[in-house]
Amino acid sequence: MPETPRQLRWMLAIRLGLAALVVALIAGGVAYWIGTYRAERAALEQATRSARHFANPAMQMILSSGRPDGHDGLERLLDKSRFVGLQVFDRAGRQVYENWGTSATSLIDVLRTQALKRPERDQIHRTWLDVSAEHLIHVVVPIVDSNDRLAGYVRTISRLDAETVRAQRDQVRTGALTAVGAVLATAFVLYPLMLAMLRRSMGLSRSLLDSNLSLIRSLGNAVAKKDSGTDAHNYRVTLYAIGLAEALKVSVEEISHLVAGAFLHDVGKIGIPDHILLKGAP
Repeated sequence: MPETPRQLRWMLAIRLGLAALVVALIAGGVAYWIGTYRAERAALEQATRSARHFANPAMQMILSSGRPDGHDGLERLLDKSRFVGLQVFDRAGRQVYENWGTSATSLIDVLRTQALKRPERDQIHRTWLDVSAEHLIHVVVPIVDSNDRLAGYVRTISRLDAETVRAQRDQVRTGALTAVGAVLATAFVLYPLMLAMLRRSMGLSRSLLDSNLSLIRSLGNAVAKKDSGTDAHNYRVTLYAIGLAEALKVSVEEISHLVAGAFLHDVGKIGIPDHILLKGAP
């Protein structure tokens, strides 16, 4: 335990600071993970909404004709700043149409090897693809004809534009820094409160120690009044006991108990009648 107010303040500041730092790092990490997860989910939702725009009558026309003719509408829908490529498949999973815009040939070759996931009519398949150091979004949307039957599939490969990526990173970073700052600010506010509580606790501990010492001293005086030779004897026994305990490398806590026991080892004399206790030799 600290012996001076300065030591008390330093002890509390160091322990509270270390605890706050650990909690802040954990909170920041959790906030960063949650922010990243939410940003990725939002990106998937955005890519899914964009992919749904391609499930239009122009797609059904291509599927019904089996030819990639008359796809000017698809060219207008294809936003080459976001979409890497688009593929159309019939109900059996055979490719009917594709458009890769200005994507690199090496990237197209890798994406073409991706197996087609064919979701149910009322479902959508979406996932992330890491290709050539790019984090791409892969979405497969079923195409339903006018009779509400499955006609084929549209697969889109898209990327997040630089502005969206920057905004998401800033949002995630801000959330993590906010969590860290909140923990550190809480620790700063709690420091004076905990310092006051610790001072109060140490004051009560000192009061309890003083009370115990006063009790021991009172019992020792009571024994001395019964037998005048016991007072000095109690101190000698206590000193000898402490010396032996230190030589035996007994712990400080055990020595504190030993002091009380050694000093009060004759406390039983209080209950012995004087005619017996002070009786001389026969």
